[in-house]
Amino acid sequence: MINQESANDTYEHQMVYKLRYHVGQASVNKLITMRKDMDVSKELWEEYTKKVNDDNNAFELNVRVLTKSQWPIKSLDEVRMNEIFSLRVQRFTNFYKKKYEGRKIVYCPNYGDVELKLLWTDKSYIMTVSTLMANVLILFNDHDDLTYKEILEKIAGSDITDDLKDELECHILGLCNPKKALILKKENEKKPNLQLSEKLSINRAFNHKFLRFSCTPMGNKKKTEKEKQTLNTQVKQERQMVLDAKLVKIFKARKTINEQELIGEILNLKLMWKPTTNEVLQRLENLIDEKEWVERDSKNPKLYHYVA
Repeated sequence: MINQESANDTYEHQMVYKLRYHVGQASVNKLITMRKDMDVSKELWEEYTKKVNDDNNAFELNVRVLTKSQWPIKSLDEVRMNEIFSLRVQRFTNFYKKKYEGRKIVYCPNYGDVELKLLWTDKSYIMTVSTLMANVLILFNDHDDLTYKEILEKIAGSDITDDLKDELECHILGLCNPKKALILKKENEKKPNLQLSEKLSINRAFNHKFLRFSCTPMGNKKKTEKEKQTLNTQVKQERQMVLDAKLVKIFKARKTINEQELIGEILNLKLMWKPTTNEVLQRLENLIDEKEWVERDSKNPKLYHYVA
C-alpha cells in the first residue's frame, strides 16, 4: 500500500472486508486503518495541489501522510533532505501544520521513491530509487568522489545514530550492487559493508540493458534478525491479551468453573492461532497472581472463582 502498487483500490477494499468477515474485526483493525490512511492522504494531497501554487516544475512531488502508530515503519528524523527536495517539502509542512494545529509531521525518506534521469551516460536511463538513495546520488553532482563518513555527515550531520547509519549503509550498498553499480566502491569491492574512510564514486562508464529500471536497498541481516525478534515479542504480547480477554469473558459468564472445562472452552474457540494448554494456564496464573481477578477455591485447587 505504501508504494501504491495496488492493481485496483476497489478489489483491495473488498479483500480487507472479506478478511474481516472471516477472522474478525480485531484482527484487521490496523489493516483497515492503513487503508483509510491512504484514502485520506490522497484527498489531503489533492487539497494541497489546489490551494498551494507550486511554481517549481523541476520535479513532481507527492506526499503520503500516515498514522505512525498504525504502520510497521520506522522514521529517520535525523536525515537532512537535499535542498532540491527540502524547499518543496517545507512548503507542504507549512500547509499541513496550518490545517492541523498541534500535529507533528515526520518524513521517512527510506520508504519513499524517486524517479531520476541519468545525465552522465550516453543512453537516456530512467531509474527508480528510494528517496534516501536519491539524496546520496545528488551529492555527487558537486563531487567526483566522497568517503562514507562524508556522506553520513552531509545526510545526517555529526549526530549520527546507529539506526540511521545501518539504514544508510543498506541504501548505499544497493547503489554499489554489481548488477547495477551506479556507485563504485574503491576498496573492499566484494565485502557487503562500508568503512568510514572508504571512498565512493559515480560509475561514469555505467551501462544497463534496460533504459528504465529500479534499484533497491541491500538487505540488512542484523536489522532483519532484530525486526524478527521484535515482531515475535509483539505477537506474543497480543496473543496474551487475547487469551486474557477470552478468559475474563468466560469467567464473567460462568462465575465459577473448573480447570478442565475452562481449558476446553478456550481450545474450542476459533482464534487466529492454536493456543497450548500451558499458554492458557500461564495466563490463568496471571489473572490470579497479578490481576487478582480470579481466585482458586480453598478446598479444590482445580476450581476457580471470578472475583473482579
